[in-house]
Amino acid sequence: MSDGLPRLLPTDPKNVLSVEARKRIHRAIIEADNYVWEAEVAIEKRGMDRFGPKAYSLRNEANFKKATAALSVYRREFSRIDIPERKFREIMREEIESASYSLELSDVQRRFLENKFFFPEENTTQPRTSTIPHVSSAIETKLGPKALRDSYLAGFPYEKIILLDLCWAAGQHYREWKRWIAGQVKDGSTADLSFRRILTSGKRPREYKTKPRPSGWQ
Repeated sequence: MSDGLPRLLPTDPKNVLSVEARKRIHRAIIEADNYVWEAEVAIEKRGMDRFGPKAYSLRNEANFKKATAALSVYRREFSRIDIPERKFREIMREEIESASYSLELSDVQRRFLENKFFFPEENTTQPRTSTIPHVSSAIETKLGPKALRDSYLAGFPYEKIILLDLCWAAGQHYREWKRWIAGQVKDGSTADLSFRRILTSGKRPREYKTKPRPSGWQ
């Protein structure tokens, strides 16, 4: 994309934000990684056991700071648009749950974030006429495989989605994924529909299919 941002799923709430607002969020997520790298530098500099309790404590503190910093910008940007508070809380709750899971935050830390970002910022609303779009399926939007992949991954900025897990959840082997991404799979085929369903679900692979991927499965 010309704006340098990843394509969003049609139902992603960030679609109602301006390009500049989305850039600020994207930048905040990248800059918040500094907390994590600072912790890793400190662990190395102090000669800590990388898997010991002190290193774990430092990483946990860094991850909490990362989540707080990124979520603060989410809050600011969604406070600036004219949406109901209930919708605002729904958006923030989803982002908090995603950050808490991927950064392995404790229940106490997650609840703290929920309380901290419960209300939008005051006196920041800027009226907008756009609304969150609703598209029932990827077949209707006819996005290509690579665009769907990028949109899906952009929905989980705090974590890395393992492609083998995604394929397992979709019920298709990795070889079919490579063919699909390369445009070698027929539109409307079983593999095409399977990948489109999971990539437009907004769910992580483990949420889409709860049964664990067998060891060695490809």
